[in-house]
Order: sequence, then structure tokens, then C-alpha cells
Amino acid sequence: MEDIKKKYLELALLHHPDRNEGRESKFFLKIQEAYLILSNSNSRLKYDMFMNISNPNFDAAEARKNLRYKFMTPQERREHEAKKSKLDDMLKRIQKEQKETRERQALNEKIERDIAAKRAEQMILKARQELIRQAEEMRQWEIKFRKRLRKEHIEMLKSNENMVKGMMARDVDLTNFDTYVKEFYDKNNNLYIKDYESKMQSLEKINKIREEKLKE
Repeated sequence: MEDIKKKYLELALLHHPDRNEGRESKFFLKIQEAYLILSNSNSRLKYDMFMNISNPNFDAAEARKNLRYKFMTPQERREHEAKKSKLDDMLKRIQKEQKETRERQALNEKIERDIAAKRAEQMILKARQELIRQAEEMRQWEIKFRKRLRKEHIEMLKSNENMVKGMMARDVDLTNFDTYVKEFYDKNNNLYIKDYESKMQSLEKINKIREEKLKE
């Protein structure tokens, strides 16, 4: 109230018609009218309400709350402030709990994604290990199969060894061709075998050698 009175005196002195010759007194009268309104609590309240309603952003509920607050006794204002403080604390606590809930939910989702990624990685590793195991089993089976096949082939050649020797003796004298009866490559089974194992597969080559020998 003192501020309003002080400001009124400053403006009244500045714009008084006696100190401003030739100037109309309308502005001075407006200053007086404003002071009369603002210096009285009831008229000032009505003026505030009118200005609030004229505002496009006017909030009627907020205006009613402010109006009630202006007519409160000091005791009622203290109780109102205490209640408002409790409500503010409750609101802050709820907001904090909601924030913590969102953070926990985000953390749980991250943990679930990490677990799913870890499981997928373990499944891929397990599948890779299974493929390696199956490939190794296949390789071992192939080795065993080749060994068994070679063994059967050797047994067959041994059983026919005398017959092979007789055939070779009739075709060519091998005494001068020791270098040609060492080891030969068995193309059928992809194996290196000893001389007596390769004689059946080497007859064609030996016959060729015999023909070359006869030409000399």
C-alpha cells in the first residue's frame, strides 16, 4: 500500500496541470482514478478480477483459489500453506517413485535383452560345436572305411599273389626292372600300397615296359 501511495505522489507531482501549462488534465485525472481504485482493497480486488477475466489465458479455477486465499485469516493461511507443502511433498515422492519405477523397468528390459542375446550366442556356439563333432565323426568313419577297404583289398591280392606272379613271369622278366615294382599308386582307393598289392593294377604298365624292351 505504501508503494502505491508513493508512486501516486510521484506521478501526480510530475503530471499536475499547474506544473504543465497547456497540457490537458485528463492524464492527471486517470492517475487519481487509478489511485482511488488501488488504494481500496475491495475496489482493487474487483479490478484484478476484471483484468483476469479479460486475459485470454484466464483460469477461473486458479482465480477462485487466489480469491479464497486473499480472504483467509492468518491462521487459515498457515494451515493452507502447511497442507499445500504436504501435497507438494507427496507429489514429489510420487514423481520420484514413478521415475524409479521407469528406471527399474528399463534396467529389467536391458537385462532381458542381454540374457536373450547370451542364450542366442550359446545356441550358436552349441550348434557350431555339434557341426564340428559331426564332421569329426564323419572323418573318423571315412578313415575306418578306407582302412577296412584297404585291408580287404590286400587280402584279395594276397590270395591271388601266386597267380599274379605267374602272369608277370610269362609277360616279362622282372629281374632287370626292380625300380618298376616298388610302390605304385592305387587310383581306385586313393592309397599308396606295396609292390605285391599293386601288381594287379600294374600289369598294363609292365606290359608297356616289356614292349619297349623288345623294341631295343
